[in-house]
Amino acid sequence: MVFLNVVLPVFLIIALGYGIRRINFVDKIFLDKISQMAYFVAVPSLLIWKIGTSSFDLNFNPRLILTCYLTIIVCMVGAYGVARLLRLPPREVGSFTQGSFWGNMTYIGLPILLAAYGEEGLQRGSVLIGFMTPMINILAVLALTGPLKGAMDWKSIVDLRNALVINPVILSCMFGLLLSYFRIPFPTFTINVLHFLSDLALPLALIAMGGNLSFEMIKKDYKATACACVIKLFLVVLLGWFLLVEADVKGLDFKVGIIILSCPTAFSSYLLSSKLGADKSLISSDIMVSTLLSMVTLSFWLWRLQ
Repeated sequence: MVFLNVVLPVFLIIALGYGIRRINFVDKIFLDKISQMAYFVAVPSLLIWKIGTSSFDLNFNPRLILTCYLTIIVCMVGAYGVARLLRLPPREVGSFTQGSFWGNMTYIGLPILLAAYGEEGLQRGSVLIGFMTPMINILAVLALTGPLKGAMDWKSIVDLRNALVINPVILSCMFGLLLSYFRIPFPTFTINVLHFLSDLALPLALIAMGGNLSFEMIKKDYKATACACVIKLFLVVLLGWFLLVEADVKGLDFKVGIIILSCPTAFSSYLLSSKLGADKSLISSDIMVSTLLSMVTLSFWLWRLQ
């Protein structure tokens, strides 16, 4: 029932995006515009609204946040070690490493939390994402630039700086956290506008994500892809589960932490790999395979959380 009621609806919308693209009902340009609308307008509106109107005292759990931080850092170091053991080229080491810890928290995590735990789960997950997104972006940059050993050119560095500074997800998370912390009330008309835009966020994001999926993304280096998916979908979650128990994180906070950690590899990791000159084929393969496998793994973790 978990798969049928929680996971399947999310992936059916992704499948809708994939289907309408494959039958040429919409073209690539239209999907790109949908993706930009979701990324720059709808999703930031959702995050500002859900984080900004939440009770900071109720939804801020430092043990949950710090434990998720520790989980991601440990898995990043472990994934880097595995990449070296697999003797991957430098350009693939960074892609493998970031693909093993950077999850699609916003586009997959939030819809799953909404379907499984309602508005409260969505709100608490949004706050956690608000704290995790900047840290994960920084770690991803370190993972990608470290193996390249200064091979980046100045233009790449400038593009990266601009991408991080004007990242709408990071900015909206930070703005929402400030509103929540200082308990700044939203005018009624603002709430209505954000409400309407927020309703667009998750469907648009899922359709755009499905439309950009392609089996051609699967790389022939099956060993590296398989290892990255095992780390992202299983080892990250198992470590997070253990650490959350040890940190005495319970109830909805525990469930939200596990779902956020169990998300498949983020599409944003492909964009960052492209900007920094890392291997794009491996990260695209990780995204495609982990997204498909997450239908099963997310169902399993949700079942275990019951």
